[in-house]
Amino acid sequence: MKSQTAETAAAQWKLALWCEQNGLKAEAYAHFAAVVRLDPKREAAWRKLGFKRHGGRWLTDEQIATTEEQKAADKPTIEELVPLPYNPAFATLTLIEKRASDG
Repeated sequence: MKSQTAETAAAQWKLALWCEQNGLKAEAYAHFAAVVRLDPKREAAWRKLGFKRHGGRWLTDEQIATTEEQKAADKPTIEELVPLPYNPAFATLTLIEKRASDG
């Protein structure tokens, strides 16, 4: 059947569904991948491959989790957002300490 299948998204989709229905998981996956290669806008094929739409991109659950972890790690803390009040005594002490260590 594969040799008779046209290299179009519609034909690959049909073959992928046939493979899926007949327990040929690896072959189905390969044909769903061909569908998104030929027509990246085919949402159903992306979903069959285990991808989800996230932030305008198709990602796996693992990629989504990694993205969310990175966002959380990159999020500034309140201490980083709120400037400390200016303390001239601290600034002077820091300058004195720096000069002492340079000298």
